[in-house]
Amino acid sequence: MTNQPPGAVSPAKEPVRVFEGVVKQVNSGDSITIREEVYSGYPKEKQIILNNIVAPKLGRRPANNDPISKGTEDEPFAWEAREFLRKKLVGKKVFFKTVGQSSGGGRTARYYGDIFYPTLENNIVTELVENGLVSIKNVKFTNPTPDVQILLDLQKVAKAAKIGKWDVTAKNPTKKTSSIDDVEGFLKKNLKKRIKAVVESVIDGSTIKLLLLPEGYLITLYLSGIKCPSDGEEYGNEAKFFVEIRLLQKDVEVTLEGVLSNNKTPSFFGTIYHPAGEIAVELVKQGFATCQNRSMKYLEGSADKLRAAERSAKEKKLRRWTSYQHTGPEISEKEIIGTVIEIIREEALLVKSSNSDKPKKIFLSNIKPARLGVEQPRSEPTGEDQAPAPRAPRTLAKHFYEIPWAYEAREFLRTRCIGKKVNVSVDYIQPKSDKFEEKLCATVTVNGINIGEELVKEGLATVMNNPRDDQMSQCFDDLKKAEELAKQSHKGLYSKSPPPKQRITDCSSAGDSARAKALLPSLQRFPRFEALVEYVASGSRMRLYVRREYSLITFLLAGITCPSGERPYNTGGDQPTAAEEYHQEALAFTKEKIMHREVEITVESCNKGGSMIGWLFVGNINLSLALVKEGLAKVHRSAERSEYFKLLQQYEKEAKEKKINLWKNYVEEPEEANNNNHKPAYEEVVRERKTNYIEVLVSEITPELHIFVQPVSEGPKLETLTDNLRKHFDSNPPIAGSYAPKRGEICAAKFKEDQQWYRAKVEKVAGQNIHVLYIDYGNRDLITQNECASLPPTFKNDRPYAKEYGFAFVKLPKLPEYQEDSILEVRDEFINKTININEEYTYDNVTHITVKDADKKEDLVKKLVEEGFLLVERRREKYLQKLLAEYIEAQEKAKKDRLHMWEYGDVTEDDAKEFGYAK
Repeated sequence: MTNQPPGAVSPAKEPVRVFEGVVKQVNSGDSITIREEVYSGYPKEKQIILNNIVAPKLGRRPANNDPISKGTEDEPFAWEAREFLRKKLVGKKVFFKTVGQSSGGGRTARYYGDIFYPTLENNIVTELVENGLVSIKNVKFTNPTPDVQILLDLQKVAKAAKIGKWDVTAKNPTKKTSSIDDVEGFLKKNLKKRIKAVVESVIDGSTIKLLLLPEGYLITLYLSGIKCPSDGEEYGNEAKFFVEIRLLQKDVEVTLEGVLSNNKTPSFFGTIYHPAGEIAVELVKQGFATCQNRSMKYLEGSADKLRAAERSAKEKKLRRWTSYQHTGPEISEKEIIGTVIEIIREEALLVKSSNSDKPKKIFLSNIKPARLGVEQPRSEPTGEDQAPAPRAPRTLAKHFYEIPWAYEAREFLRTRCIGKKVNVSVDYIQPKSDKFEEKLCATVTVNGINIGEELVKEGLATVMNNPRDDQMSQCFDDLKKAEELAKQSHKGLYSKSPPPKQRITDCSSAGDSARAKALLPSLQRFPRFEALVEYVASGSRMRLYVRREYSLITFLLAGITCPSGERPYNTGGDQPTAAEEYHQEALAFTKEKIMHREVEITVESCNKGGSMIGWLFVGNINLSLALVKEGLAKVHRSAERSEYFKLLQQYEKEAKEKKINLWKNYVEEPEEANNNNHKPAYEEVVRERKTNYIEVLVSEITPELHIFVQPVSEGPKLETLTDNLRKHFDSNPPIAGSYAPKRGEICAAKFKEDQQWYRAKVEKVAGQNIHVLYIDYGNRDLITQNECASLPPTFKNDRPYAKEYGFAFVKLPKLPEYQEDSILEVRDEFINKTININEEYTYDNVTHITVKDADKKEDLVKKLVEEGFLLVERRREKYLQKLLAEYIEAQEKAKKDRLHMWEYGDVTEDDAKEFGYAK
């Protein structure tokens, strides 16, 4: 774009022309490169050598790769003159007029002329002279032009004022030709620090020459994480121009992040920061550059920005991505929010979302499972002509627990994900192949934490090397950094120690019932055992890991029958058996409730196949009851012997009324038809009540009205065990703090009242406070960690001498004030006394007893009912009805005589319900 010249004429009588342009760069105090404004193609460039002045010369830099060449220093005020023009003009629109052209060759045309900024009335040369940064050329003719005369006058004033270079007392400027001798040391000193710099030149879009301030080190910087095409390659010139117009000779900040190896010049990887943004991100976003894994490892916060920018450029098909086609399957749902219900070995999660009934199997993107391990290098050859020995083949483990680090990886995922709400961001879908199923690969976060990254950081998984662009995690760079961190800290797979070995006894194998039956007494020792659900085979069959016994068991839910699955063969022939209706629904229900969760079990028996039978609790939920309530299981006749029978019947009745699942086609039989049946569905032959009174000593009464007793016949054994335990600790006192108690363990503990050692079970650990149950006496206490110690193995063989019971047919009054009186009365009646007990029934995992005095004549509990201290609790077992009637009769007598709780009349729990006082 041109304007009409003002009429001045050059010495060569050529017409003077005034142009507009943008300053590309300042070469020195008297040389400027300008881009002319054009409307198509790349702007034409002109180098303008300012007319009538001479600026101090900049020093020559040392030659690349030449250790002998040391370069030269700047002349005084050469740097100040260049910086004056750079800060004032670079990137600004100016007017310039040429008065002649240099005869020198080169890619850029060179002209002599003047530059005006910001208006045509202001010649930039005037400012240079006023500031004492340049000299006026020697004029040969005696009559200078008015313009030159003005410059001479300004120079005279600057000299008189001793401004700039005319101040003879001024020190020489800082040397600007410094070089970095120790590149590695310089990086270490300045790593990740923001350094002020000036962009000196642009080699290509991702390779830039920088002048570091204030030392003046000239370096080559390769932008971390990206790669632009070079000159001559497609989009190479465009990328270079894109950077030049934004950064060339601009003030920027840079962080140095790595050194380019095998390069004699100071070359670094790094990031350039400008107030307008990061140039690397903009290059990728516009399709000029691609992400480069090699240098991406140096980045911290910008790696995610670069990956996101590349995905955006691909979607828009910008420049280098014009022909880009996504080769993998299309992702229909990119974001999933759901709950993890299963860990599939140590590589995938089963996630159930609210949007779909069918759970989705989610694989962690770009992660290799721990069982594949770290690839071992080939061994060195033993001779000059021998090839390296091949890698040793991987040994196939018999069991999942035997695979090094696999169990630890699975547990890491299980403890952090099971039952938790997760955010799944799908990265790609790995297509189905001959060996592998189609995989939905994603980045999974729990409360904002990338679970895959944490798994790798612990050394429990490795990261794929150089995955395809369309099969890469959005957090791939974070995964690689986590892997490097695991290597440096020698965690997991990178540990210098051998992997931990799991002590597992597999009692779940089919046909091996001997192990299971041998384990049964141990599992029946305590009312409940903690277990981990490893596998769910059907609604009522599962495989559990009992940590306390280091054993895997097959477990069957008691009291119910669930629909069975397909069987490949039938016991009576060779025909397969199809799955029963609602088998899958029951299986899914149980899986969602308990898979890979910590549960509690009560083991009642073991069948011929070695499967344990009992009750399973997850939280406060009895799984047998839950299945019946959902109509996914039926009550089995064996349930009549359990304390849950009444509830099971109730839930089954409700499911029938709702006609859900198994009962969808249920039609209630007429009452007349029911009367014609030989016997009810769950009715068995009425058995007689058995009596076998045992003499015991009462050691404790609990606030729940439970009683702990010791068999009188075993008294001498208990005394011997206690004496030996005390002698052991007298001769071998434990070191304070050496024992860290864990919940469920049997240990030795001091009793505060006599400061003697007894056997105890750890019920709860709360910091230094330990809640214990003295298993041979039944009393509980709160002690410190220093008051318990590891129990020697020789004292673990004896079973607990104190056994917990409940009183049959009775319960405490509802009002607290009466409860306290009743407990005190019971303690006075029984504590430290010898009585005779008979086991009557089991309820809520506690055996309930009747009690008679030493002569076996008087029922002591019935006596307390008759005195108004205890309420009668009804039971439905037919063989107990006669005895129950005696208790009811005793209660009626207490009511009539207004004794204790009955002093204000008959306000029982049933009455309260009837009149709306109880929920």
